[in-house]
Amino acid sequence: SYCEASEGCFSVTECTCQAGLFLTNDTGAYYCKTCPWYCSSTERCDEDVCSLPKEDKNHIPLALYVTGGLLFALSWALSLVCIGWTLRYWRYPVVMKSQPLLLLIICVGSMVSSLTILPLMADDKYATNAQADLACTSIPWLYGMGFAI
Repeated sequence: SYCEASEGCFSVTECTCQAGLFLTNDTGAYYCKTCPWYCSSTERCDEDVCSLPKEDKNHIPLALYVTGGLLFALSWALSLVCIGWTLRYWRYPVVMKSQPLLLLIICVGSMVSSLTILPLMADDKYATNAQADLACTSIPWLYGMGFAI
């Protein structure tokens, strides 16, 4: 016999559910409940059989984190070397004709632009959704401001 949603069965063998319903034991008694929307079975679904599929989040591999960090460090190191070189040879005629202040601004702009690498490495494996959202919105700003500088 089919049990109704309002009736309770105290044994699994006493009660079977109609198609589109599954048997659950929430309060000690078995009740028929409607199958969830994600259940693909039209004949029978169970809580343990009919569950949400495991999500493949495609997290960033560790090798890409390391590569991104190394490229960021390399970019900043080269910019700092260029800043140091410009400050050291500021008074030389060749550097003076190259406008050393402009050279420094270009180096700072490249540093700000390379900061874009850090939010590109944001992943929900290591960051919360709010942090990932902040990282995503900062990418165009960092790159654009670095390019504009």
